[in-house]
Amino acid sequence: MYYEHTQDQDISESTKVFISYAHEDSDLAENVYNDLKNVGLDPWLDKNSILGGDRWKDAIEAGIKNSEYFVILLSKNSTKKRGMFIRSGKKHLINNQSNTCLNL
Repeated sequence: MYYEHTQDQDISESTKVFISYAHEDSDLAENVYNDLKNVGLDPWLDKNSILGGDRWKDAIEAGIKNSEYFVILLSKNSTKKRGMFIRSGKKHLINNQSNTCLNL
């Protein structure tokens, strides 16, 4: 994975990155999660971040709200999806218009 930070913002282990993906792409999402962790970021991935008994919708919304960055993994699988995957990406983009980006 290629990582480049494009602004003069402090990127540290506390920098949270939400990863949105189609469950059919979970292997790729796990690879991205590990790569982000290896470069010192704090990625959020449902499989690793939602605990038993958590309300998944609330946990996802909190994960999005608490993240500085939002990574959307687009694939043939994800572009066919409706529901939470699309709503979470759309909601984040509308609420967090920013020039800050991570090129992956």
